[in-house]
Amino acid sequence: MYCTFGQKEKAVEILERYVQDHFAAADLNLFNFLATLLMEDKFYQRALEHIERARSVYCLKKLPLYLSVKAGICYAYLGEIEKSE
Repeated sequence: MYCTFGQKEKAVEILERYVQDHFAAADLNLFNFLATLLMEDKFYQRALEHIERARSVYCLKKLPLYLSVKAGICYAYLGEIEKSE
């Protein structure tokens, strides 16, 4: 709802608080949406932190493709080309 009305920062704040306080209830789609919002505003490090948190919360050896791609894009923008591949 906040995104629809141009309050993306508020949406990010609420989502970040939710995944911090209720990480066991947060699903991968929530982490994906949060990463997307952060990447749209060029907050690649924060997006990557949430993607990595999703990996640890769900004990994933390998991320789903949609999160792996986002992580690769973040690494590329952060200048970590080897990790982006």
